Amino acid sequence: TGIVLYGVIAYSTRATTPLFTAYVNDALSWRWIFWVNIPVAFLGLVLVWLFFRPDRPPKPLPIHIDWLAVTLLAGWVVCLCFLFGWYRKWGGTTSNEFVTVAAVSAVLFVLLVARVWGDSSTDAHLKRITKIRGYLVAMTTRTLLLLNLLAVLTLVAAYMVNLRDYPRVQAGEILACASPPMAAATLLTTLFHRRALRPFFLMLGALGSAACIWWLSSIDNYTSRGDLSVMLARSEEHTSELQSPYVISY
Repeated sequence: TGIVLYGVIAYSTRATTPLFTAYVNDALSWRWIFWVNIPVAFLGLVLVWLFFRPDRPPKPLPIHIDWLAVTLLAGWVVCLCFLFGWYRKWGGTTSNEFVTVAAVSAVLFVLLVARVWGDSSTDAHLKRITKIRGYLVAMTTRTLLLLNLLAVLTLVAAYMVNLRDYPRVQAGEILACASPPMAAATLLTTLFHRRALRPFFLMLGALGSAACIWWLSSIDNYTSRGDLSVMLARSEEHTSELQSPYVISY
């Protein structure tokens, strides 16, 4: 039940986020788009404290944490965030700041790979990967579909606001039309999961997503708002079939 609720809430609400932020921006200010998360976080902490009981084992197993690898990973991710976030601010690849951070990022990545793969042989790493190949395939599929979801929502939102000059609230309402089918698809594929049906759901989601992306490519200056809503709803419906936790977790 918990996984079902997480899947429905986490995925189906992504399309309603632009509408919510547009209302917050118009009613308060753009700063409240970030500040509004504070009371929600406090409420979550209270609910976790009230309803979640500790499940610590009687005799916890000692876990060795490679703090050097964690530090290298954190530094590499921070460098990537600066590279992609401040690319234009620095003036592109010709700036000294960009070149320096890119070089540091490359060095940190090489050191991280050497640290992780240097503790044991290649065969040992391959054995570990083959033991969790289902998990790796599931997480890879989930990551790709999340990128697909965010790319579709971002591009369509930019098209409506920048090209068609739709008000932000109106654009958010069109994007929010994708939430009900996303919730329904995630709920159904999660509740009625069967191992024998997983290939069917995966194939249906993959083919449906590809067909909807091709359909979305036909959007032009004369596409009506109703057609946009239907396109988004169908596209994210098939995406949710792949994102369902029980469908992708082999």
